[in-house]
Amino acid sequence: MSETTTAREELDRALSTGGRILSFWKRALLVFVVTCAIGVPIALTRPRTYKSETVILYQENMSALEGGGGGSEVARRVGARLREVLLSRASLEPIIKETHAFDAQVEKRGMVDAVEDMRKQISFRAREGDTFEISYTGGSPDEVQEVTRRLGECIVREASTRRAESAKALKAFVDAESERNQIDLKTKEAALATFLSAHPEFARMAAAESQGGTIAPPGSTTAAGGSRGGDTLLAMLEARAAKLEGQLAPPSATPRPPPPPP
Repeated sequence: MSETTTAREELDRALSTGGRILSFWKRALLVFVVTCAIGVPIALTRPRTYKSETVILYQENMSALEGGGGGSEVARRVGARLREVLLSRASLEPIIKETHAFDAQVEKRGMVDAVEDMRKQISFRAREGDTFEISYTGGSPDEVQEVTRRLGECIVREASTRRAESAKALKAFVDAESERNQIDLKTKEAALATFLSAHPEFARMAAAESQGGTIAPPGSTTAAGGSRGGDTLLAMLEARAAKLEGQLAPPSATPRPPPPPP
């Protein structure tokens, strides 16, 4: 059977427990003082760590976006390339020399180990859209801010280089296409000149069309005696066909009677 306790009994139990705790206040105070004496100096003398972050908006040109793959695939490919550029020795070594952030490591172990240590303190993460986050962790506020700014400039320089290369490649392609079209045009103009020299009637037709007029076939007159314009190309072809038929006709054949007058 469970015994029910009254409020008075609960209060008496709490007071008795508090009395027993207060009887050891000296020991508790001693433990607190010792803990503070040990922990506070450690916290104050331990080197502090600072972190600086920046966000870069990077957009590829249309030729790169049309190269295949969806938006996530393009972002993954761009992020991998930018990470490789950012963490490369060519990008980090000038920063180490100019900011003097790892002079001790350079003197003890060399530039290669200093670059490797700097890579461990750099974080590159792709965010939503076309934005990428760059962060750097160091020992002083000025150092982390300067290094983060230099890392952002590496991305901007990479974008400018790729844009210049794309413009150069596009210009080379346009120049090659223009030269090819010029050669093709000259070839076709030479073929047209050869054709017109062999068929002077088409040369006269081309000259008339260039002046905005038409050539009427011979004998095509109206009832009033005026000249009637017709289809120039059809008239030239009919004249050419009649000439060829006359050349192909046998010598002994009876000549055809002239056509009746209109």
